[in-house]
Amino acid sequence: TLTVSSANYNVMAGEPGRLIVTATDTTSVVGQAGFSFTVAVEDTFGNRITVGDNKNITVSATVSGTTAAITAGRQVRAGDDGLATFSDLVITGSVSDTISVSFTVTYTRLSDNQVTTVSSSVSAITLTHGVAAAIEMTNSATARSGIAFGSQPIVRINDAYGNLVTTGSQSTQTVRLAATGATLSGAAAISASGGIAAFTGISLEGLAGSKTLTAEVTSPATF
Repeated sequence: TLTVSSANYNVMAGEPGRLIVTATDTTSVVGQAGFSFTVAVEDTFGNRITVGDNKNITVSATVSGTTAAITAGRQVRAGDDGLATFSDLVITGSVSDTISVSFTVTYTRLSDNQVTTVSSSVSAITLTHGVAAAIEMTNSATARSGIAFGSQPIVRINDAYGNLVTTGSQSTQTVRLAATGATLSGAAAISASGGIAAFTGISLEGLAGSKTLTAEVTSPATF
């Protein structure tokens, strides 16, 4: 039997074919860097791409959700090991929104010179509210002197993105009402619960005309 031995071949990874995502932390305070994702850039056979034209390829993050937006850390170049680590990804939005993040790479395919995009699977993420940054009040537009408002004032303590501050000391702080141009009657200072202060028995006394009712908190002292 005649046997011929061929030369040894060094088989390298092919073109990008899949992105494998490892999620270390999928929860972050809204508007802050707290997420942690590692994306492995691999060919269709599972070989991590560490050499060739697509070494150090740029990986981009995409977010889905009605209110969600990426404000920082959207793109990361893969390292020499074929891994892209997202540790500065900042996402804003409503904490009640259903939000997910995915990753993509784009490259030019050698076989036909076509621009091709490879996408990862989708990872669900969770946003939590930030610190108090604003308050909003709802109450009656009209009132009769000396008679409790038909619709009593309700004050919400919100973060910078309009999310209700439901936990922490800021969510239970004292909310105070003040009136301009009239005398305020009723319990004008109460503790919020879960970021909401619902007043009862509030009325204004004085001459008829336009009056101003304001609310204030101590944390933060100014907005």
